[in-house]
Amino acid sequence: MLDGSIAAQILWGGAYEGFKERPVIAKQLAVNVCQYMFQDRYEDIKVFESYRPWKDWFYDVAWDVTWMVLDSREQKMWFICATDTD
Repeated sequence: MLDGSIAAQILWGGAYEGFKERPVIAKQLAVNVCQYMFQDRYEDIKVFESYRPWKDWFYDVAWDVTWMVLDSREQKMWFICATDTD
């Protein structure tokens, strides 16, 4: 699920730092993101995930991630991208 994937990226950290809090805090942050976007309406959501640097904005190293979230009920698209470099 999306919240688990986001939590894993938070825990992974970036080039030089990992997440310094307990893993449950990363999970709660990710749950909060999902709650903000689509509440508990998982049945209305399709998630696409990519680790490819599909645009020059990405640094093309280990920390590139994109999530595209489609909400069929609200007819919204959420686009979340993250990158880092060493």
